[in-house]
Amino acid sequence: MKVTKSQLKRIIKEELQATLNEISQGEESLGTSGTRSHMEAAIYKALRDGQHFNENNPLSLSALFDSSSGAVLGYLRELGLDDQGAKQAMSYASQYARLTSPQQITLPDGDFAQLIPAKVRVGNAAGQNGLYLK
Repeated sequence: MKVTKSQLKRIIKEELQATLNEISQGEESLGTSGTRSHMEAAIYKALRDGQHFNENNPLSLSALFDSSSGAVLGYLRELGLDDQGAKQAMSYASQYARLTSPQQITLPDGDFAQLIPAKVRVGNAAGQNGLYLK
């Protein structure tokens, strides 16, 4: 059976919408009190959206967790947390900043990902600590 371009576009659009719906339902179930699950979802989104998928491209911990401009804070807000909820979720940041070995996290849709600690290169030096996603 041959699939036309319009049929293929429709199929892709339906699959994408189904995936987005699953993610949204998972995020809605997180609630508005800042939890470890919020922190893990925000870390995942920051690393995914920045395409930090290998040891040659980790995101520095300061870029991830800085309390005023870190990527995680923006994603916590996107997840619907107010100032108090974001502060509660940020209380878990130090646990992820101290990772010395890979850690599995659970995503809102029930899937899993791994946070991998790595060194962020700064010129010829090994630089600061960072994380990437696997």
